[in-house]
Amino acid sequence: MFNAALTYMIIGVLSGLFYREFTKTNDFPSGEFTQLGLVLFFLALRKKVVADKAETGAAEATSLSR
Repeated sequence: MFNAALTYMIIGVLSGLFYREFTKTNDFPSGEFTQLGLVLFFLALRKKVVADKAETGAAEATSLSR
């Protein structure tokens, strides 16, 4: 679980850094929504859903083993 959290944290930091530098380099207007930002939002949402499912599955497995 720790390795998965660490991996997702690194992916999140790198994608945020890429987004910031990409938009600055290509002179995107500040404050406007972009498709790239939307993609990164859905990646973060997916990570949250997967983590919640893993946590719920671990709790169910623990309760079943008792």
